[in-house]
Order: sequence, then C-alpha cells, then structure tokens
Amino acid sequence: MKKLIEIADLMDLIGRSEFDSLALLDALKSYSSPRKKIHDLLKQEFIVQIKKGIYIFSPKRSVYSPFILANMIHGPSYISLESALSRYGLIPERVERFISITLKRNKTFKTPVGYFDYHHMSQTLYPLGVTIEEEGSGAKYLIASPEKTMMDTILLRLNDGEFETTTELMSYLLDGLRIDEVELRKIMRSKVLSAFRPYYYRHRQNRLFIDWILEK
Repeated sequence: MKKLIEIADLMDLIGRSEFDSLALLDALKSYSSPRKKIHDLLKQEFIVQIKKGIYIFSPKRSVYSPFILANMIHGPSYISLESALSRYGLIPERVERFISITLKRNKTFKTPVGYFDYHHMSQTLYPLGVTIEEEGSGAKYLIASPEKTMMDTILLRLNDGEFETTTELMSYLLDGLRIDEVELRKIMRSKVLSAFRPYYYRHRQNRLFIDWILEK
C-alpha cells in the first residue's frame, strides 16, 4: 500500500505555491481517490481554488506570487500597466488589482485573493518588450519591460490625440499619473524605445513619448 502524504509533503512534491490540477493530481496519486482528497484539502482550507483548475496553498502556510497567478489564470498574458509601473517603482501607489495584457478580449476575474484584470492588445504590439522574470521558487512569469510598460500605459490609459506636444504629454504623465521622473529617466533606454517606434507610428502620443526620451 502506498504511503499517504501530509500537507508538508504535498508542498514539497509540488515545489511551488501556485499550481494547476494536473500537478495536484500527480502529487496525490498515492490516494485511491485523489479528487476526493482535493475536496478535503479545500474544505480544510489547506489549499485555495483561484479558478477552476488553478490553486494555491493557503496564504497562512505559503507565500504565493500574484504575478505567476496572473499568467496562469488567463493566457497568453503578461503583467503590465499599473501593476508593472508599481513593480518598477514608477508610481508611488501600491496597486490592489493585478493588471495584465492579453491577446484575448478584456476580462476581469474575481478570485479569493483579489481581482485580476486583462486588457486586449493587438498581435502586432503584444510581443514587443515582454520579458521573463523568475521567483525564488524557480517559477517564471511574463512581464512588460519598463519601456514596454510605459508604451502600454500611454496607449491604453490615454486617449490618442489628447496631447499635441511632448510638454503636454509629459506634464500629464508626471503630474496626472504621478510617474516618478527620476525613476523614469533611470530605466528608460533610448535604443530600446527607438526600436519600438516603427510599431507605434500610428499612435501620436507614443511617438511623442519616444521623442521626449530620445531628446534627453
């Protein structure tokens, strides 16, 4: 008879705080009815179901990554907009919702650990400047680079054509959105933004932002 596992063993077997049903079923294969065991783990609040097929261990027992969860909940997607702005220290506020870009339609998921928002972007612009970051567990997630985050924010959060000059645009970004200019100058790389120019040429405000960076 196979030895039944304890919750600590289960955490070691899965090896990360965020996991799907396949990983969970595989870890519970020593049970005659793994699905019943999953039901028991949920009832005892050892694990939490984020959405169908996606789980985390109880936050009381393990630290999970909302960014990894965001990639898992709705994909393909990557972290961007206010979530990435906060991650890079470009805005002072702590963001309560987890915000991503996707190739699919706009969608919001309400979960036991918060709201996950997804905003559509075209296939042409979607892959530009997306990077991979790694958590301590070795799990990886997709996130916009700082440059890409700014381009996404300008494209999706501002009405195109609203600003006529770089001065007007930057005044709004620095004062209205509270973008930290010191951090902005520190992380912006003109060669990277210059490479974005051909893809964003139709969007006036993105061009204005690139011009402002390249002039510095």
